[in-house]
Amino acid sequence: MNNEFTDMLEAYFLSNKNSGEAQRLYSTRFPERQVPDRRKFSRLEENLRLYGAFKKPKKINREFNENVELNILLSVEENPKTSAREIAETLNSSKDTVQKVLNKHKYHPYIAQKVHHLNANDPGRRIEFSINFLNHTEADPLFYTKIIWSDECTFNNNRTYNRSIHRLNVWCGVFYNQLLGLFFIEGTLNQERYHELLTGHIDNFLDNLPLQQLNNIYFQQDGAAPHNARINVDWLNARFREKWIGTNSPFRWSSSVTGPFSP
Repeated sequence: MNNEFTDMLEAYFLSNKNSGEAQRLYSTRFPERQVPDRRKFSRLEENLRLYGAFKKPKKINREFNENVELNILLSVEENPKTSAREIAETLNSSKDTVQKVLNKHKYHPYIAQKVHHLNANDPGRRIEFSINFLNHTEADPLFYTKIIWSDECTFNNNRTYNRSIHRLNVWCGVFYNQLLGLFFIEGTLNQERYHELLTGHIDNFLDNLPLQQLNNIYFQQDGAAPHNARINVDWLNARFREKWIGTNSPFRWSSSVTGPFSP
């Protein structure tokens, strides 16, 4: 582009600064190029005299830019979980501007994830569970196929982990090559709703197993509070005797509780 500007200036001066003549001379010399507007020839000379450049530099309001940058950083400081889109909308700025400021100060986007909080006795429980599981596996290499592994997840419709308007729990179990569920539980998962799942869906599944499988089956659950309610522990003891894995079972699960959660 600078080469073209130089050629335009040369044509302008050779034409004694007559823009119309400069335009015709330029089109004759460079027929393969697009012919610029005649006013652009005189403007190039004016820009060089005033600004020392072919183009007039853009006016930069440094005070404004510094204020925008400061407000973006303050927004992140006040709410680290905010997004570039939310900051842009709040400050009436562009998302690209927000992203450039965040990149400049080495802020990186992340997605918050739930992780299990470790209690003081959890490391010992994990070692105990691992040793117990290995001992059972040495005695029976197919031990893992005789366990109903289970877990549940909570979903809500306001993109947060609590105080949701609508909550739905999804429970699923895996037994060897069979899938139990998905079973859906509306509302908060409490001891009564979990008991209904055990005495309904799990009981029905167990009643349809061959007797040989039923006598050797184990049931696993994690340390969620509803799992440890007396009504559910009593049912598990009666249904599986000592063959269940959980917080308060002879075969103790590797952690005492599920939560609280930390991002």
